[in-house]
Amino acid sequence: MQETRALATASPTGVVAFSNEQMEVLRKTIASDLTNDEFALFGQVCNRTGLDPFAKQIYAIARGTGQYRKVTFQTGIDGYRLIAERT
Repeated sequence: MQETRALATASPTGVVAFSNEQMEVLRKTIASDLTNDEFALFGQVCNRTGLDPFAKQIYAIARGTGQYRKVTFQTGIDGYRLIAERT
């Protein structure tokens, strides 16, 4: 059985957990400019909302530099469609 980390998203059929390999791909591609703390927060937001960054449902966007750096989490159109489908 393959070990998984903390990032998991809810799907219509249940919770989908990402493997270590998927976490590394996410870290190197979609979330490459995030610090470790920001990446951990992104994982928590994904867990809480049930949105999947691989499915382009949610994005982590870093803006600014130094003390003015802020990370925001933006829902993509596919994320909004999933949210609408859930209701």
